[in-house]
Amino acid sequence: MKSKPSKSKKTANSVESHQLDKSIVSEVNDIVEVPIPYQSFQEQVVYLVNEERKGCGIAPLIIDSKLSEVVNLKAADMRDNNYFSHYSLQYGTPFEMLRNFGVSYRYGAENIAAGYITPQEVFEGWKNSPGHYANMLGPNYKYTRVGYVQGLDFNEYQTYWVQLFTG
Repeated sequence: MKSKPSKSKKTANSVESHQLDKSIVSEVNDIVEVPIPYQSFQEQVVYLVNEERKGCGIAPLIIDSKLSEVVNLKAADMRDNNYFSHYSLQYGTPFEMLRNFGVSYRYGAENIAAGYITPQEVFEGWKNSPGHYANMLGPNYKYTRVGYVQGLDFNEYQTYWVQLFTG
């Protein structure tokens, strides 16, 4: 992974539980037990969010494959056009983007972040932001998907993250 230490990190305003004895180690803070089926960065974030929801007595989110294209395009759009915002000149608001890609929903929210290297870091960044944390724990949300891309040499940030929630 590229490292641009002078750059800051930014946040803007289901996976079912599996009991496995294998885990991976996060390079941030302590060991974070993430079962082996959740090897991608995107799946690790969903796992961490679901563990937080579980601890709060809230049903886990289900990974919705319909959201996959949307979150990945949004993350790549922020990277390719070197911006950080919920609004995209190409796709509009997150809600316009969902509708334009044929995703039906009654409730929706978007978390975005930039500069976080690991799933644990982006999860903690969102957890420490009241608006993002409310999205992660929103009881009306049933589905989610996380998009992640590495930044390019000309970008302000070395990573871009998007998490959508629908219900």
